[in-house]
Amino acid sequence: MWQNHREIIELFATLWPKAFSVRQRRPLKLAIERDIKPHEVALAAGHPVDVDAAVAYYCNSIWYVETLLAGAQRVDLNGERVGTVTPAEATAAALQAVGIRKAMAAKRAQEQQQLTPVGRVLQSIPGVADDQFRKVPAPPAARPRGEELAPVGRPSRNAERNRELARRYASGETSTVLARELGLTPKSIRDSVVAAGGVLRAAGGRPRKHMEARAHIGRPRKHVTPETKEASVTVTATIGSY
Repeated sequence: MWQNHREIIELFATLWPKAFSVRQRRPLKLAIERDIKPHEVALAAGHPVDVDAAVAYYCNSIWYVETLLAGAQRVDLNGERVGTVTPAEATAAALQAVGIRKAMAAKRAQEQQQLTPVGRVLQSIPGVADDQFRKVPAPPAARPRGEELAPVGRPSRNAERNRELARRYASGETSTVLARELGLTPKSIRDSVVAAGGVLRAAGGRPRKHMEARAHIGRPRKHVTPETKEASVTVTATIGSY
């Protein structure tokens, strides 16, 4: 059962303030978890609580272990003295504290590597949380508009569709026919063909260069007068003499 141990400790400190404390901890009675009734804690918390796990979290913290000095008084839930910390218990606690400090230092060093240069400077400011200046993963690169993300090793659905439309378009089918069949617009069909590397046809299926040539047909011809015609013949004759 997962639970937020810090919230449970705060609840313990509210229910038994003479034994538990969030900040100023003191040695507790051995096996004090046996004196805590789980149903009472669950009623106060509003959900089931793993009492043994919460007490173990409390007693294995560096702030609690460092209070286990030889001769220190132990207390029960009511704050009554119920014995003292023995020299053997104090020695074991001191060794445990060394291990906890090493683990905290290793974690701290790892977090330092995740800090930005600015974060290392701002970290020294009181009241600023360390995780506010840690590096965050760069956002994924933006993909082309209209393209959906495809699984690795497989082309996107849009790319497959575009290639199929380009193939059918190249075989002679028009964008109007394809649009009517697929429920799209002719413009979207032409865009898909271009996206797949296809070449668009002009209206009527003629190449664009033919259409450009036809653009000159029908234009009004310049009016030719006898004078301009005679000048043109003279220039032609002169050029021919060379």
